[in-house]
Amino acid sequence: MKINRVIFFIIIMQFVTGVLCSPVFAVYPGSFDFNNNTAYILEVPKKGDRVIRYIDFKDKTEKIIKSGFFLREPAINHEREIISFVSKKNINFYDVEKEVVFFTVPKISGSKITWDDSGNKISYYDSSSHVIMEVDINNREVIKIPFSGIMFQTKWDVKNNSFLYQLMDKYPNDDVSNLDAKIMRNVDGKLEEYKGVKTLSMSPNGEYYYEGKEYPEEGNVVSFYKSDGDNLISLFGSTTSLGDANEVWGKDTVRFLFQGGVFDLKTGKLITYTHNFWPEEGPRPKKINPRRDMAADWNNYVLMWNTDAKIFEVEDINTGKIIKTYKKFW
Repeated sequence: MKINRVIFFIIIMQFVTGVLCSPVFAVYPGSFDFNNNTAYILEVPKKGDRVIRYIDFKDKTEKIIKSGFFLREPAINHEREIISFVSKKNINFYDVEKEVVFFTVPKISGSKITWDDSGNKISYYDSSSHVIMEVDINNREVIKIPFSGIMFQTKWDVKNNSFLYQLMDKYPNDDVSNLDAKIMRNVDGKLEEYKGVKTLSMSPNGEYYYEGKEYPEEGNVVSFYKSDGDNLISLFGSTTSLGDANEVWGKDTVRFLFQGGVFDLKTGKLITYTHNFWPEEGPRPKKINPRRDMAADWNNYVLMWNTDAKIFEVEDINTGKIIKTYKKFW
């Protein structure tokens, strides 16, 4: 396999420590409501504090939820009633209606926030404390599950009414793939293997899945497969290893939420421009994509900020086209 070589020392070290950089999972599904023209975004200025801001593009109103230097992107539950976000020392829970942080959980470091479908629980991996935390915000219960290793994916499983984890105990000496990791779940505060699913990088309809693979010498590759027969669709060089990435699936497309392009799974091609992925035999694009992901709906739509045009744009991930724009009014 011929792959363009890229320097991945930082990404490798982040895998070893379990701490992934913000662009890998920067935007959470649900933070953009396409039908109501609203969004929760994280603004990162060149100087000063970061800001979590609520925006109503239709009514041209906005509100600062929280400001601070160490803030991370907001993750909203499925009812869009509670926002969870990470600050320097805590995981914070914000009541949208009451406009107040009503609960915090101490943490040292960590990866992304994963909500359950009921909107009452989250999972969070604190790598420095060597624990996976499952937090029940109704009764303020925090279950700490011992773990020190590599977290590839966390998903809520409706069938088992539990979080599932795709993880590996330690970083191998040779190439590593998320498909090499085991699927585990919490049983009485301990991780036990679960063999009910192949991978947590599967599409919602079960027709496709992707593999993120890291080669020590060549770099990273993302491959797409059809579930029926495990037939390879296409593969691309990548600047990231896709560990614990957030993605949005369309009918036959997938979009990674960190300035990624739209992959058409039927044609096996990229249908929107990106500098984070490139064809296996082609050179890495030199031009930097001016668009930055700001928020995403549960499916189909991604809200972006165009740094050249200074305007918000909405991408339909089923077509890769910009279907709506918003002006910045604050």
